[in-house]
Amino acid sequence: MALGARPSDVLSPRARRGSEHHARRNGRRIARAFALSRVVTSLLYGVSATDGATYAASAAAIVAVTLVATIIPARRATRVDPTSALRAD
Repeated sequence: MALGARPSDVLSPRARRGSEHHARRNGRRIARAFALSRVVTSLLYGVSATDGATYAASAAAIVAVTLVATIIPARRATRVDPTSALRAD
């Protein structure tokens, strides 16, 4: 922003990079959960070990938390005064 960038120029790449990183990790988590589903079958009550709705709901919850965790710091970065950020110790 000190070099003339607009807030959207700062917010967009940070949010995109964070979302892409978490999307890859979310895919790995789902694959790992599916692989370990047979181990936890005895712990589940009323849900099958490979229930698609449960996987979709948990993935959606993780995506929502990821978006909040990515966008809040990115928006905060757009509100920092560039001159004070450059002068910081």
